[in-house]
Amino acid sequence: MFKIGQIFNGVYPPEAAQWCNERGNCFIEEIESIDGERRFEIKELGEEDLKQGEVLEIKAKLVEIDLKCIRALRAGDTEYLEAYEAEAQELRIRLAELE
Repeated sequence: MFKIGQIFNGVYPPEAAQWCNERGNCFIEEIESIDGERRFEIKELGEEDLKQGEVLEIKAKLVEIDLKCIRALRAGDTEYLEAYEAEAQELRIRLAELE
């Protein structure tokens, strides 16, 4: 349907943006106009961009887990607390690998 490097003149279809979002490895960027007409191109995210996106995602998940841990502590629910800590530990290991 769509491909990396594809160029749209005027406007790009919403389906192209959805396609990029679903793939997670590309984006649509406005490029130089020709004769006053706007143009857009599907561009691939670089390896560093993908890595940085994963780092941000992991950090957001760790913040979420911290909040869940606080709630579990207040409730005295050690079962959930242990599960959250195990999940956080796995995320910290992956984060260390990326950074």
